[in-house]
Amino acid sequence: MRRPSSTGDPMATDPRWLRTFPAVSGQAALQVVCFPPAGGAAGAFATLIDAADAETSVSVAILPGRETRLAEPAATGLDEVADALAARLVAVGIGERSPYVLLGHSLGGLLAHETARRLEHAGMPRPLELVTVASPAPDHPGWTRTRRLPPAELLRRLGGIPPELHEVPQLLDHVVRALADDLAMLAGHHCDGAPVPVPLLVLGDPKDPQLPPGALDGWSRFTTAGCEFERVEGGHFPLGAEELCRRLLLRWRSSAAVHR
Repeated sequence: MRRPSSTGDPMATDPRWLRTFPAVSGQAALQVVCFPPAGGAAGAFATLIDAADAETSVSVAILPGRETRLAEPAATGLDEVADALAARLVAVGIGERSPYVLLGHSLGGLLAHETARRLEHAGMPRPLELVTVASPAPDHPGWTRTRRLPPAELLRRLGGIPPELHEVPQLLDHVVRALADDLAMLAGHHCDGAPVPVPLLVLGDPKDPQLPPGALDGWSRFTTAGCEFERVEGGHFPLGAEELCRRLLLRWRSSAAVHR
């Protein structure tokens, strides 16, 4: 695992890794750092971003090959991406001015955990909690099965291709390509089982086709600070529900007020 650095490291000075929706008030009392699902970007957290209050900033990891980085070649490994994101968060002083939360959806859950390990290694302030959504435990064999699926088949299992994508073939091609790139990242990732001293909140819908029975249970082995499990609705995409997003934001703001 590479040690994040805020000086002399081109990754640390590269702002492209994070897209931030700043607090309207100009001073964030809470920072939420989001890690998107395979093939995703900021749009995966649109409901959360809209629900954030004036004192909450939301940052989203933007991987090469999507949104403002569309022309860039895809990242080759999950560890490489975690190194870069941790270096960027160290460079912006995450947690030094206000409390923060790490939120990972599906593949983003793995990425959030790996980033948390690197921030701990760098001696940064710890997040209030690490939240995973629709994300099997890092050592669950379901990740191996997922990375072997053709992207179109994975889209079908997740509920099919939205009609609007069929109307724009170029956009559909982009989504499928981004999904394939992210699945390829998993191929070289090895889970070493190292836990983080950060509380975990694990969210999942039992009806999610990508969550086999018991897929979430193993997350308790990846923290030394306690693990809470919660059932939610919405299949593989529960963060589309405004009620859940508002409830999470209230939880984090209450926790941030205690830690100030």
